[in-house]
Amino acid sequence: MLAVSQASSPVVGLGYVALFGIGSMVGMAALSTAIAVPLAVSARWLTWANRGLQGAVGVVTVTIGVMTIAATVARVTLTFRHYLVRPLNARK
Repeated sequence: MLAVSQASSPVVGLGYVALFGIGSMVGMAALSTAIAVPLAVSARWLTWANRGLQGAVGVVTVTIGVMTIAATVARVTLTFRHYLVRPLNARK
């Protein structure tokens, strides 16, 4: 967003946003392929390895999700701590 705010015109700003969106989609597709190919190959020939890979991917995914939630809750709590906690000696 900083690059968009410094753009010379709205068209250039939209170009930055479009380039970011395309780059995000290409990156997600590449990561999905990197995960899917080993799973597909192992499903065909090594069923025991496939189960292990699926389990590992699941554990990593859940770990990333929990870490993201914890970081978000910590950031929101620190940002809005004045509104979330009322001192005991505060009068109504």
